[in-house]
Amino acid sequence: MLAGRLSNLRFLVIFLLVTSSIFVSAQDTIPVRDTTLNTSPAADTLSVREPIETEALSPSVKSFQDTVPRGVSVSPSSVRFYVKTGSSQSKKLNVFNDTDFERTFQVLMSDYNATDINRAAANSQTEKDYKYGLSKWVSITPSLLTLKPGERGTINVTLDVPAGEEHKHAAWSIVVVEEVKERPQLDVPSQSSAVGLGISATMGFGIFVYQNPPDLPASEIEMTGYRVSEDRKNLFVKVQNAGEGIGYCTYYVELLNMATGQAIKLPSGQATMLPGANREIKIDLPELQSGSYNALAVIDFGSKEFVETAELDFTVP
Repeated sequence: MLAGRLSNLRFLVIFLLVTSSIFVSAQDTIPVRDTTLNTSPAADTLSVREPIETEALSPSVKSFQDTVPRGVSVSPSSVRFYVKTGSSQSKKLNVFNDTDFERTFQVLMSDYNATDINRAAANSQTEKDYKYGLSKWVSITPSLLTLKPGERGTINVTLDVPAGEEHKHAAWSIVVVEEVKERPQLDVPSQSSAVGLGISATMGFGIFVYQNPPDLPASEIEMTGYRVSEDRKNLFVKVQNAGEGIGYCTYYVELLNMATGQAIKLPSGQATMLPGANREIKIDLPELQSGSYNALAVIDFGSKEFVETAELDFTVP
C-alpha cells in the first residue's frame, strides 16, 4: 500500500514539473512584434522550448517606456503644383496633434521674395502686386483648425490659375500654420506702477508652396562659384537660376584623394532655386587626412540632357 502511494506521489510531482515547465516556456515565447520570416514546416505547430532560468530585474533597470518624441506635426514640408493656365488643383496638408492638450491653429498665407530663403521667407516683405506671389490664386480651408489630443486634421490648399498667357509663369508662397492661444490675464495691482508683460509660448510651421507651369522647365541653372573654407571643414557652391522656371535641384560632391586614389562620395542634398535667385550651398566635409584632393560638385536640376558640374583642387595640411 505504501509503495503504491509513493508511486502515485512521484507521478504527481513529475506531472506538476512538466506542466510548470510548459507554462513558463510558453509565456516566454509570446512575441511582442514578429519581424522574422517563419520558416517552420507547419506555422500553427506549437514548439515548446526547454525551461529557462529567470532573475529578478535590478532596481536600477527601468521598465520599457515609449521614447518616440511627441508633439504637433505638419506634412508635407512643401507642396508643388504643375497647373496649366485656366486650370485648378487641390492638395492637402496633414496636421497631427500628438499631445495631451487640445490645440487651435490659424492658417495664413504669405508671399516672399525669391532672395529670401528658408527662415527669412516668413519675414519677407513683398509689393502688393508682386508678380510671383501665389497667394492671390490660392484658397485655404479651413482657416481655423482645432484638434483634440491624438486627433488628425486636414487643410485643403486649392490653386486656381487664371487663363491667359500673362499668367504662364512660376509663382510661390508660404502657408503658415500657427497655434492660437488666449493670452493669460495678468494680476497687476491697480495702484502699482509696475508694467505687466504677458508672454504666451506658441508653435508655428511654414510650408512652402510652389507653382511651376508644366511647360516651363528650369533650364538655366548654373554654378557661379566654388570654394573650400580655410579650416577645410566645408565646401561652398554658389548657384544661380537665370531662367523662368523653378529648379528643384539635387546636389552631391565626390572627393578624390590624389595620392591614394580613394574616392569618397558625400551625402546628397536638395535645394529649390527660384527664378532670379542666387544662393550659396554649404556642404560639410568629413575629417580628411593630409594631402591633395579633387572635389567634383554635381547639380542635377531635372534636365534630361545635362547636369551642372564644377571641380575644385585643394590641399589639407
